[in-house]
Amino acid sequence: MVNTSDVLGIALLGGIGFAAYYNWDALVGVQDPEDPVDPEDPVDPEDPVESLDPRDLDSAKSIMDQDGKTIRVEHPLYNSTTKFGKKFKSFFISYRVVVDSRGTYTENSTTTPNIVIDFEPQAPSWSNTGAGRNRDMALYASPNTIIKQVAPTMLWANIPKPNWIDLYNAVGGQRDGWSFGPSVIVESIIDSYPFGDVALIPMRDAGIKASSNNVRLDIKTGNINSTYFKMGLYTKCGSGNYVWVQDSSVPINGSFDESTGRWKTQLAIPANGLSTLSTNCSPAEHMVTPPLEIGIDDGATNALGWVVFTPYILAPGQNTTEQKLIISTNRELALYSQFYSKTKPNFLRDSSNNPFVSTNSSDLVAPRYPLPFTYIKKPHTCNCPSDSVNAGQQVEMDNPCDYYKSPGTPRPMADDVMSKPLYDACGGTPPPSGGGIGAGSGTTYRGAEEYKSSQSFMTEFY
Repeated sequence: MVNTSDVLGIALLGGIGFAAYYNWDALVGVQDPEDPVDPEDPVDPEDPVESLDPRDLDSAKSIMDQDGKTIRVEHPLYNSTTKFGKKFKSFFISYRVVVDSRGTYTENSTTTPNIVIDFEPQAPSWSNTGAGRNRDMALYASPNTIIKQVAPTMLWANIPKPNWIDLYNAVGGQRDGWSFGPSVIVESIIDSYPFGDVALIPMRDAGIKASSNNVRLDIKTGNINSTYFKMGLYTKCGSGNYVWVQDSSVPINGSFDESTGRWKTQLAIPANGLSTLSTNCSPAEHMVTPPLEIGIDDGATNALGWVVFTPYILAPGQNTTEQKLIISTNRELALYSQFYSKTKPNFLRDSSNNPFVSTNSSDLVAPRYPLPFTYIKKPHTCNCPSDSVNAGQQVEMDNPCDYYKSPGTPRPMADDVMSKPLYDACGGTPPPSGGGIGAGSGTTYRGAEEYKSSQSFMTEFY
């Protein structure tokens, strides 16, 4: 039995509530249980393992500094100091840098995961994956990301970056079509004839002339985009329009000329060009005969410095039958306009001393063509002056008879330098003798008074 006084004492010491609780157990007669056997103390859990990201390493700082940046890669042909190089200024490709990792590691790890670098190309408008393409079509999918894995200790400067060609392939290459790529001017090659032109003209597609002779270069190679641009063979009749000779074209070769800023080719009109022109156009035709007399510059000039053309006549045995002349070449045009269509034409001599015809004889580089017939010098039969020794006779002279008198005079004069060769050929002048002032009888010499007043002397002598 528990003593009541003991209960009261406990209540005073420990608190009424606790004493009551404790007394309740005593009153019902509950015995204190034996202390249970304590289970083994559980092992304290280990601290969780901390995962580390290789991108957080100090050694990876140079890489992480590039994360999110956009880097521009210039076209390999771009050069700000040349006309050709400047044409590729707008054909750069950019990429965005995204840095990831292959996983995490712990402090106790023996290896560190690689850092993953995504080089994400930004497709330009001229690329197959550029803006405006149908993304639902497999052909025009998004650009391919270029991925590299590197150690976190690797410096950014030492990491191989995508070059322009890598990026070009990643964006799907150049978009199909004639309107992409740098523009250059390619000169037409034209042979002109009296009845029309035959020409090689830059064209795109089939027979469509390139506007202002502008053609496009292949973005990748810097050469002419031969898929769309060629030199087409064209003909033009007279003053008409150029017409493409169906299915006739050649590749555009050559290279860019820095001096002119244009594309220079090494092409020439094909051998069948003229015959093609003749088939498509009708050259003019004329019935012609050679002139019987012509003038040729033999180097003689008058007192004023003008050329005195020496008369030449058609050599014996020449065929003077009327013939058909087809005006299909510049030679035939020159022959007709300068030779056949004139009654007595004059001709200069070339550097080989041969008379020639030309559509522009004053142009030293214009083509010159020889005369188609043989001519011989026309004899110059001149009458001897009436005051010469052989007056009344005729002599053969090297130059036309008019050559032997000064400009503005009606006839040769015995004391004139131009007349002297004629007087020499006619025996000179007779010596003074009778019949004139101060002369003996029988002389043919005229005195001063007669010289001035003789009507017969002023009469043309030939």
